[in-house]
Amino acid sequence: MELTWIREKAREVTGDDAVYEAVINKTPDMQVAIYQGAVHDPELSEASGRMRYKNAPMICKRYVGEKDFVAEPLTAEHRARFPRAWAWWQAQLDKRAKTSVELLPGILPADVAELRELELSDVDALAEAPSVPAELAGWQAMARRLRSLHKPRVRLVDGQLMEVA
Repeated sequence: MELTWIREKAREVTGDDAVYEAVINKTPDMQVAIYQGAVHDPELSEASGRMRYKNAPMICKRYVGEKDFVAEPLTAEHRARFPRAWAWWQAQLDKRAKTSVELLPGILPADVAELRELELSDVDALAEAPSVPAELAGWQAMARRLRSLHKPRVRLVDGQLMEVA
């Protein structure tokens, strides 16, 4: 996995420690990377009787010039402390490549043309469409199955929807 590091300015120090920090310690700038990771989910593990994980955004932090970094789950404090990195992460989520319906296995050009007429040219749009003509319903079912392979699924556990692997 390739991390994209975003440079953030060192935190401003005020008060009595400001002179010491400015003259002697001089904290360097940080580099921050946000990525999609997995964290242990204790509630889901307890309900399942085995170790379970859930998808979560993670943050890596390191000082400029160092190679070692610390990774931890992203929190609201991180989003407030590193707004440029958080904005970059959100922009990357919006730029996710769409999968064309032409890539559905066995789809014929006539079906592709009909789906395009309905403005359903990518798999996500087809899967989320409220209704499609009966002759295209099989393609919608396939799009929903394919999408479920890379999107988190949920199951009702003790009256609450929980992500499952």
